[in-house]
Order: sequence, then structure tokens, then C-alpha cells
Amino acid sequence: MGVIEYRPIGVIHTPFKEPRGTPIQPVAA
Repeated sequence: MGVIEYRPIGVIHTPFKEPRGTPIQPVAA
């Protein structure tokens, strides 16, 4: 997958609770 789209996939388990301005890595990584 070359194009990474950011979509609200239910609940994302991340140490950050901000939807923007945070280093969110793709699940396929």
C-alpha cells in the first residue's frame, strides 16, 4: 500500500488522544 488514508476506524489504540498532530502509524506497518 503506497497511499495511506487516515480514517476514524472505531477506536485506535494509541498513546495519544489527539486525532491530529500525532505520530500515528498505519496498522499494516
